[in-house]
Amino acid sequence: MIPNETNQSAAATDSQILVFTCCFQHRTVLLAVVTINIDFLFSEGQLKNMAPSILVPDGELTAKILSALTTATLTMTTITFSTIMVVLTTFSSQFSPRTLQNFIADRKTQSILAIFISGFIYQLVSFLLLKSPDEQSLFFTPLFAVLIAILGAGAFIYFINHVAKLVQVNHLVHRLTLEARKTINYLDETIEHFKKNSKENMTANPEKDKAKRTILAKQPGYIDLIDFGALTKLINHDQIQAEMKVYLGDYVVEGTHLLTYYQDTDQQSIVAERYRNCTKVSWERSGTQDVEFAIQKLTDIVVRAIPPSTNDPNTAINCSNRNGEVLIHVGNKPSHHPQEKDQQSKMSFIIKQHNFSHYLYKAFFQICHSSKEDVSVVVAVLNVCSLIASSTPENFHSSIWDFTNYVHAVFNKEVLQPQDEQFYYEQLNQIARITRNEEIVN
Repeated sequence: MIPNETNQSAAATDSQILVFTCCFQHRTVLLAVVTINIDFLFSEGQLKNMAPSILVPDGELTAKILSALTTATLTMTTITFSTIMVVLTTFSSQFSPRTLQNFIADRKTQSILAIFISGFIYQLVSFLLLKSPDEQSLFFTPLFAVLIAILGAGAFIYFINHVAKLVQVNHLVHRLTLEARKTINYLDETIEHFKKNSKENMTANPEKDKAKRTILAKQPGYIDLIDFGALTKLINHDQIQAEMKVYLGDYVVEGTHLLTYYQDTDQQSIVAERYRNCTKVSWERSGTQDVEFAIQKLTDIVVRAIPPSTNDPNTAINCSNRNGEVLIHVGNKPSHHPQEKDQQSKMSFIIKQHNFSHYLYKAFFQICHSSKEDVSVVVAVLNVCSLIASSTPENFHSSIWDFTNYVHAVFNKEVLQPQDEQFYYEQLNQIARITRNEEIVN
């Protein structure tokens, strides 16, 4: 019951990649059969009337062309796979294992691989079907083989350029930021649509004479997707009140409470499986609706860049700034503004949603502990907090100031030199002024 648009926006699964490649392979085999049979339908004279004689080789020369192109295409494919393995190793060791999804799900990479594999299959199938005598001339088969080989060569050059961009940390950070913003936008639209429909179908508050029942998880995994629209329709149809017991991104086991609902004792029992199908439990997390996971990818890169073995504080600062951009985007979305309890109680369906302080903590707490003796990174985090405070509504200022005090408490201030202290306390007091709190004195 998860909507199609949600599946399309999710990271590509192994089955999706397999279907994508098989589609190209089937068309390639069909093209090889069609072209070789068309060539056999025409005589040498007819083919030479269609094209110059130099473009109409005999069967022996066609076999040599197909053999050479098959070998060359297979070589390019092998080099491409080797390059992909190097990129995957780089992503996993230098950035984060969670960023592998971004490379594997990249449509450009999948399309290039499909071109190579399809070209190899076309040339190989054409070579196997080429059973004509040496004097039989062909035109369409070698022509398509050469065109596919040229397309493959162009795709190979493009792939090298594409990979060179992907392994650049700034390019990766930019893509992860855009992905996080896309996740926030999608979740905001989904929740706002849910709230509108839920308010239009308000029911009375749960009463004592109503039976309280719970829907349990049947398998372990992460809460990857929640179809709020389908759940709202089911709840309105069954005339019950319900409350989600899990957050997006939570890890659940068999028997975990997913949903609690209140129902009249004389009312017909609901079909629990229909409600359970609206919550997708996966063995890995994705950034489709899970904002925290999208933020975590950026945080992982920062944590990898801080240790002395890597010693790349500029990358850590850049990722921290991008995390701030994502949090500002979160703070300015209506769906993440806190709701009053009386407003929630009037809804027929109450969802669990992380507040802004949760995302702020998850974005920077690991960075604060990893860089508690790195002045440049900590000052950058404080600068990001200042930007967030000045760019988000005032109702988030208390959370930002509380987290600023947390950063101040975690940081080892013994490493500060006089000039460091100037910049450090300047950032602290700037946040204090924006959030209208007392300045911190050294």
